[in-house]
Amino acid sequence: MVRKRNSAHGGMEEHSPHPVARAVVRAAAERHLQHEEEHAEVEYIVGHGIASKLHGERLLIGSRHFVEDDEGVDCSFAQPEIDRIASKGHSVLYFVVGCTLSGLIGVEDPIRPEAKDVIKNLKPLGIKNIAMITGDGPRTAANVARRLGITEYFSQVLPTGKSDIVRRMENEGRKVLMIGDGINDSPALSAATAGVTLSDGADLAKEVASVVLLNSDLTQLPVAIELGQKTYRRIEENFQITIGLNSTYLAGGLLGLIMPATGAVLHNVTTLGVAWNAQRPKLAEKYDQEEILELEYSDEALE
Repeated sequence: MVRKRNSAHGGMEEHSPHPVARAVVRAAAERHLQHEEEHAEVEYIVGHGIASKLHGERLLIGSRHFVEDDEGVDCSFAQPEIDRIASKGHSVLYFVVGCTLSGLIGVEDPIRPEAKDVIKNLKPLGIKNIAMITGDGPRTAANVARRLGITEYFSQVLPTGKSDIVRRMENEGRKVLMIGDGINDSPALSAATAGVTLSDGADLAKEVASVVLLNSDLTQLPVAIELGQKTYRRIEENFQITIGLNSTYLAGGLLGLIMPATGAVLHNVTTLGVAWNAQRPKLAEKYDQEEILELEYSDEALE
């Protein structure tokens, strides 16, 4: 009976598109936990977990908020084990059979190796406040934030809660750059001033994000930001040059200081100069040109 319940974890998670669910299915396969598809209807609850039925009993697998707050299942008796799993920085999945907590699954979501360096490289670009928003519990979130050097973090946040936090930051006068690659991140990506996702992220996340980093590497994020900043400064520079010189030529012509033919030549020279200035490389040679080109802007960002 214990084996069947363990295999039910993987059987239910096969119906979920969430990366954590895929990790559970993969772990079950590695342990050769075979199961028959005995449960019927499977309900996927975004941001919470999965519900189904097996032999007349209701099965639940998901977050503590889902099983304890929404479904009324007592998890307090397992607190020592929950704390032990969370202290390692692992996310905790709760498996319920009937109305009883039947098992816990610790899922390690490894920090991207480049994440700490990316956070360090963002600060010189003017991004002073970096916050982490996660659905994980407080202890797991604190562990990850400490390892990344992040002082502001929000834990146990539902998908709608993420977008609420983003909107609250914007109401405080901030411009928010939201980074996420999951279905649960999509509301916040849509609400942010600019949303960034990765090419291997969920389809919905790629649909609503403003920028997709095509090589699924966060190291491109500082490149994209610096490219945007320097492009904007170049536009301002060319605008000021064009207005300034052409106004001078116009004034010279009106005062009779410049002949019409000379003014026309100077105007065309200015146009050529501005065009040449616009085509100069905007980033230092430290960046590979192929890296610069591997940035995809969605249609929504261009509208």
